[in-house]
Amino acid sequence: MRASCAEDGGHPTQTAPAFPTPSPACFSPQPVDEMADSHPPRRTTLLTWGDGGNGQLGHSDYSTRIMPQPVDYFKSATLVSVVCGSRSTLALDLDGRIFSWGKGEDGTLGTGVRGTAMRPRLVERLLRHPICAMAIRGSHVLALEADGQVWAWGKNDDCQLGQADRISFESKAVPERIRSLIGVHINAIACGRTHSVALDDAGALWSWGSGDDGVLGHGDMLARREPSRCAALAAERMVGVACGSRHTLALSAGGTLYSWGWGVYGQLGHGDVRSRHTPTPVVTLESYMISQLACGYRHSMVVSSSPMMTWAWGWGQHGQLGLGDWRDELLPQPLLSLAEVDVQKLCLGGRHSLALCSDGRVYTWGRDQEGQLGLGAQGACCVPTQVETLAADLVSLLDASCGWAHTACLLRQRHSVALPSGNYSPLASEALAPSWRRRDSEQTARRPKLFVMSDFEGLFGQLLGTSIQFMLFESILGKSCGFTWAMLSEELLPGATTSYLFGHLFFAIEASRVSRKSRTPVTALPQGINIVTFFAFTQLIIAPEYDRRLKLGMESDDAARGAYDTGLAACFVLGAFELLALPFVNSLRSMIPRAAMLAAIAGVSLTFIAMGFAVQIWAAPGTAIVSMLLMLLFYAGNVKLPFKVPGGILAVAIGCFLATASTWLGFDWSGHPAQSTLRATSVRMPWPKVDFFSILLEPTFYGYTSVIVPMLLVNLVNNLANIEAASAVGDRYEARSCLFATAALDLGCAFLGNPFPACVYIGHAAFKSMGCRVGYLYLNMVPTAYFGLMQGASVLQRFIPIETGVGFLLWVGLQITASGFEGDETPEGWRHGPAVAIGLLPSLSAWCWQAVSTTFDATRDLFCETSLGACGEANRTHLCSLELADIIQKVSTPIDARSPLAAFQGELSSLFLSGLYALANGYLLSAIVFSSMLVHIIEGRFDKAAIWLTLAAAASSIGVIHSPILDPSKANQLFPVMYLIGAVFLWISHALQNRAEQMRELQVQLDLYLQPVWRHFQLPAGARERLHSVSDAVSFAVARVTTLLPSALRESLSRPSQQSFVGQHSFVSQRGVPSQKGRDATSVLVASSRSGSKSFEKTRGVTYVDDLERSRPLLRESSSPHR
Repeated sequence: MRASCAEDGGHPTQTAPAFPTPSPACFSPQPVDEMADSHPPRRTTLLTWGDGGNGQLGHSDYSTRIMPQPVDYFKSATLVSVVCGSRSTLALDLDGRIFSWGKGEDGTLGTGVRGTAMRPRLVERLLRHPICAMAIRGSHVLALEADGQVWAWGKNDDCQLGQADRISFESKAVPERIRSLIGVHINAIACGRTHSVALDDAGALWSWGSGDDGVLGHGDMLARREPSRCAALAAERMVGVACGSRHTLALSAGGTLYSWGWGVYGQLGHGDVRSRHTPTPVVTLESYMISQLACGYRHSMVVSSSPMMTWAWGWGQHGQLGLGDWRDELLPQPLLSLAEVDVQKLCLGGRHSLALCSDGRVYTWGRDQEGQLGLGAQGACCVPTQVETLAADLVSLLDASCGWAHTACLLRQRHSVALPSGNYSPLASEALAPSWRRRDSEQTARRPKLFVMSDFEGLFGQLLGTSIQFMLFESILGKSCGFTWAMLSEELLPGATTSYLFGHLFFAIEASRVSRKSRTPVTALPQGINIVTFFAFTQLIIAPEYDRRLKLGMESDDAARGAYDTGLAACFVLGAFELLALPFVNSLRSMIPRAAMLAAIAGVSLTFIAMGFAVQIWAAPGTAIVSMLLMLLFYAGNVKLPFKVPGGILAVAIGCFLATASTWLGFDWSGHPAQSTLRATSVRMPWPKVDFFSILLEPTFYGYTSVIVPMLLVNLVNNLANIEAASAVGDRYEARSCLFATAALDLGCAFLGNPFPACVYIGHAAFKSMGCRVGYLYLNMVPTAYFGLMQGASVLQRFIPIETGVGFLLWVGLQITASGFEGDETPEGWRHGPAVAIGLLPSLSAWCWQAVSTTFDATRDLFCETSLGACGEANRTHLCSLELADIIQKVSTPIDARSPLAAFQGELSSLFLSGLYALANGYLLSAIVFSSMLVHIIEGRFDKAAIWLTLAAAASSIGVIHSPILDPSKANQLFPVMYLIGAVFLWISHALQNRAEQMRELQVQLDLYLQPVWRHFQLPAGARERLHSVSDAVSFAVARVTTLLPSALRESLSRPSQQSFVGQHSFVSQRGVPSQKGRDATSVLVASSRSGSKSFEKTRGVTYVDDLERSRPLLRESSSPHR
């Protein structure tokens, strides 16, 4: 029997049991339906699709693909297998070499580089050890040699690598042999999240790693640091094994399927949710002949050969079981849609599944939010659906694998069909299956239609958000910022409308240009005012400036005018900075961790959007709750109405009906329209404004840089991300021109009265899936002009309570917040989750401080009248003029202990409001700084974390953060001092980490030198193991002594070793590859010992030049009988 490990968890896929089981050999390149083909293998093509946020798709970017796309790196290679981890991918070629790419912070890639690789890299450590099978789940990898030896690398926090040594809990960035299995001939391997399993040629099952939930099958929950035989299965011969995240399946030679481990979701198939600590037969399948088995994160599947049927059970929330519903199943259930289908291979990922059939067809089902099903923007599927682009009559399938949210498929062509390359989807190839790109004739492609019927469906989606936003302009700015109706209708609304109209016009024309250039229909990018920036500018710039001017004694209208001009100045400055930052967008994106950007966005979304609208909804239950629930049903539940009626429109209509009914019944707790009478309708056009330039000369304006700078970064990065997301579905816009357009809109429309920056909206893929093209933006320009230029927003509020529509914005806020924690559901947990969480704290503090200070201001006069009357008129006037921020600062605002206010001040100090106030000031910049710092601490890059903490010290010293004004004399200088002390500790940790890293690297290098000494001797297994231990001890001792030497002496000692090693393999340069570029992984490690762990990054682009070609001579030499 041949066993392979290919899934997200490295589970094996097996043919029908047969005896005896031969020793494994390197994978055959023949596809499942052409095993008898004896001709030399044709070129293979590796296709990947789904989430690419860590470069795991291998396309040299971080974009998501919703359709299969070939990996150009392997266009001249012959691959035989591919496996997907959570956020990484590995491929095996015909010569037994492994290539890896994607997320590698835990050493998952095996290249010695602890970082992300966007394109495949060769695992050089295994060049002299041809591999025939691989297994991966999460962040650790097993590799099986043809002679039955097992190598392991990656994450090792629970000893899942099986290395019982003194540093066994440390992750390994290069492959290491599992020495306790030397002398044991292994023929099958599988990986769980924190455990590993192997089968030897005698049918014994070995397991090691974490013992949580009894996943190792030893009858307990104890961890095993090295492989241990499973005594419970000693009486039977096992022929197949598969691992989920925390559960295991095994198949015996007698056809009995066993399962054990975590069972909370029914993934064990025993009809309950109990975990099992020992292997237990799956009774339901006792009468069926099982031919293969597979495990996903929390679900399991098998294929029976008599009768031919696929069975599924376990977690089904995302439809990954393929049973036509979204429920969990505690017992194996047949997939009737695949009845009598010859499924040659099952691939189960985190929340999706794939079936590879003998006739070349590929079926996928489950979650599709990241495009991992390869079906286009279709959405989740709960039944197996054929991937039409992989036409069975054109290609033959070799292998496939599913990661957490991405998929890989290995194929070879039956005929000479040219597959597309570059960043285009296979849908663009006329040789493959039809798609939405081929709906029009050549003439139509040259002159794309401006309008199609689907544009009207897209209009309602864009219109809902636009109308609610215009209603918010009046309700929020009028209440919080004192804007009069004249100021809104004559200045702000026309200016905002101009931003919408010019933006829609530009992106519609740009879509037509791209369509003519590519000669394919293109969907225009959705565009409008950024809802996150709208609330940030309103709540953190305009409203505070309005309150500040009121406290200076200004009239309400004058204060509102000054606040409005401040908003215009902020938008102008942001637009100018956007233009200046265009050449550096990619650099900024690489400098600031993704988690930090997510934290800043999620903080505003959770507090000022989601929380702000949540309290508004529950304050008007009769109007808003049912409407909100319907919004969640339509948008979160993906419920579609007949005749393509937009669900949001129905939700608003039902909310209006309930509001009217509540009023008729006499309830006064329902929402009500803001305007009781209709205003006269007239056309208002925007006029140029230059008064706001005087604001730029006021020192107080620059205190708002702590809001403007983070919003600048958020706007730039998110615009770029949304443009790249459009390219993933085939609409390739020029990023620089689109970014320039949004920056010009912000800069220019500030002169016309718009204080809110514009952006490219998310959701382009959804509009494309509807079939929209360019017309929906042209259509939306009509109601937008009515809302803003003819006061149509006031008409809406006359008949429609705003509470009926804020459920939509609540959903938007929840979605944006949740995007920061998408990775928390992964099997290994997203390590940057805490960094996002710490970034939320300043936002929560800002929202809470606003609520507390507003309440204090509202009750201050009553408190002064009732509690401070005995203090005298003069003292009462002085004390009641203090702000809450002054009262809570005992040092800067000392108060007489005999005063009634002193007791109040003491009570406030016990609430730590001063800390709340400090975090609230400059909270967006604080969120980015703190989150970035924690990301680098989690990743072990303490030097970069120290840099971010130093930036926090600099910002707090001048009052950008933790202070209400930009004035070093008024800033609390204790913050920068403490931040600098923390940065010093981080630098010390970095220095110590470098030293430890050097010692480990030198130990590996010395171990490689000592291995050839005993490799030529034919020694018994026990003697070889003892010699291994001696060489380890020598390597460790020499490495420790070497790291204590001065750097110059250490460098001189390492140089001869480097030359001697290259001299042993001088044939590399003789083949025409320069020896500097052709050096082995060992020489890379020697070089890295000179400058610490940073040198790993420096070797990128030097050691991996033309990996495919440079390793062939070395592999041939090492594979000879005399090696």
